[in-house]
Amino acid sequence: MKVSFQIIGHNIKTARKAARLTQEQAAERIGISALHFGRIERGEREPSMKLLTQIADALNTSVYALLHDCILDPENYPAIFESPDPKTRDYGEYALLILDAYRAQIKQYYERLRQKEDACP
Repeated sequence: MKVSFQIIGHNIKTARKAARLTQEQAAERIGISALHFGRIERGEREPSMKLLTQIADALNTSVYALLHDCILDPENYPAIFESPDPKTRDYGEYALLILDAYRAQIKQYYERLRQKEDACP
């Protein structure tokens, strides 16, 4: 699945402007540098799910809104993309979509846990 981090960044920027915050103010609320926040907004960095949640909270929006239209191959998830009203979309399916989009991060995290587990006597 292809995820556009540029679209996620655009959605973050739109939410930040709607909240009437500068990048510096938003970054301060989240606890990251303004430089890092700017890179996320430009789609140069992939935010973790934890950071995406923190960004949504700081901007008084939802993770759902920040991920809107970020999937570049929606034909695999028609139930999500065909609904005209985001409130009526199936959030269970959307949760699976998010997991799929962040599969690489989840796999890396799982591998690190496994390595730690193997290293313990």
